[in-house]
Amino acid sequence: MSNPLPLTRLTFIRKKVRNQLRRRGLVTTSDLLRCATLALRESLGKSTTIADVGSWQAVCSVLEIEGMSLPWAWALSQRGIVAARDFGQRALSHASAVFAEAKRRGDIAPVPTADALVAMMLDSARIRLGGLLNATVEGPGHKTLAGARVVCAAVEGITDSHGRVRLLRLPLGQRVDVRIGKSGYAGLTSTLAGLHGVQVIEGHHFSLKRSRSRKRHIARALSEFQGDVLPNLTGARIHPIEVRNQPLRVGDVVRFFEQLQRGDAKLVSVFKAVEAESSLRCGASQPTLCPPTHRSVTRLK
Repeated sequence: MSNPLPLTRLTFIRKKVRNQLRRRGLVTTSDLLRCATLALRESLGKSTTIADVGSWQAVCSVLEIEGMSLPWAWALSQRGIVAARDFGQRALSHASAVFAEAKRRGDIAPVPTADALVAMMLDSARIRLGGLLNATVEGPGHKTLAGARVVCAAVEGITDSHGRVRLLRLPLGQRVDVRIGKSGYAGLTSTLAGLHGVQVIEGHHFSLKRSRSRKRHIARALSEFQGDVLPNLTGARIHPIEVRNQPLRVGDVVRFFEQLQRGDAKLVSVFKAVEAESSLRCGASQPTLCPPTHRSVTRLK
């Protein structure tokens, strides 16, 4: 499992303590890994021990391995595998024995297959040998931004409700670019001198600015496609004309077509009625809904 779990899933943490963690802004398994063990224990008071906090963080760390389940992570943490980077350094036979014993005790039901174990051990090695980015994305006024896309190397993630995302398996000890984007905000690219490994707790903050909306002058509006039949023009006499470099009028019915190389005409759109006054001239800049083609206008006579 690579995506963080909500702490409500960690039922081995007392509900009272989970509420304390939530009040401190710690709501996912990734959040617990951002904190130093001693500092987290001190913030929770004497009712929680260093051993308690260490065991929680062990489960959260092992859960970052792709394919890992919560029961499997708990079984591994109870047998001394206390971090994602530790799992890949154990012998395959040892990992198999740990899961077999956990199944005999009734702690887990299915055990991972040999192929699944090998895949998880390889991912553990990638985590151990890779860099880590704990990113927090903020907007104006230091307001955290949920739903921002953070990309580093070939890894990407989306910030949670607290503007946080944790990316693993990144290049270690070398310059990397972090690209951040969110709708309504100007994109940001930040170059970091180098990332530490998962054994170092480090956080990076990124601030986005509101994007400047481009002012667009829309001179007129055309209706949606109305069909191949002319709209009802209240019985008035009409006639088609070619209009170039003249303003469109309210009531004009426009049809666009493409002139092919051999001189043939290909219909591009069905009729559209001009519904608002406009200073747009035919043959000038094109409206958003209109393809860059010729146009004919049907006009009341």
